[in-house]
Amino acid sequence: LNPAFVSRCREALAQCVGPMASMILEDTMADYPNLSAPALVDRLAAEIPDGQKAQEFRQQLSGV
Repeated sequence: LNPAFVSRCREALAQCVGPMASMILEDTMADYPNLSAPALVDRLAAEIPDGQKAQEFRQQLSGV
């Protein structure tokens, strides 16, 4: 995963869950080091408690 994509994920996730985004992203990447970009998006979306925000997160990063 390239750093620019990871940064986009962090920013989009922060809009959904706030300051916990960096920790969630780092923990997910540590727990699943071989995820593809779409799999990472799915895994992170599963961490967003608000279903609408999770869907928006997926849509924001769907261009991967």
